[in-house]
Amino acid sequence: MWARLLTNSNLAGGLQRTKVANTTAATASAPLSLPFVLKSETLKAVTGSAALGTAQRRPEVIALITDIMIGPDVHAIRVFINRDNLSEDVPDTDPHYVTTLGFLLAHSQGDHHTSRPSAIVNLTDTIATLSKANALTDDKITMQLLPVPAEGVALEAAGTVVPASVEIAVI
Repeated sequence: MWARLLTNSNLAGGLQRTKVANTTAATASAPLSLPFVLKSETLKAVTGSAALGTAQRRPEVIALITDIMIGPDVHAIRVFINRDNLSEDVPDTDPHYVTTLGFLLAHSQGDHHTSRPSAIVNLTDTIATLSKANALTDDKITMQLLPVPAEGVALEAAGTVVPASVEIAVI
């Protein structure tokens, strides 16, 4: 599916992709922040601030989070963009909030090991919301991952989340 998405770009300059390899762990008290710099004027095209031809649709910004190592006491991962002072207290109604990723199966069950999960996240609506609030001033975005501890697990005792990489594509 990702390959199919990547071939459907309507950007004037074509498809845009940027990838960040990662070895840093996110914890419930210290979220992972990964900065991305997009080509000039990209976010204006996404948010409608730039002129598009009548036959063109607005581009979308999609993130691919791959091979996520998830600690045993992590219930979910909340995804944000450009949120200062991100903590577990930030509500899902915050304009920087993108989505919550929940995982139904552990990445390892007993002696049966399965591959690590990956996720595709659409960032477009959150970018548009931030743009309308004048919270985007350039073509830089920081994607943030905040682990949510399992019920009954103290914040400081929750496990970590480590994605192998995060790739952002503008399609």
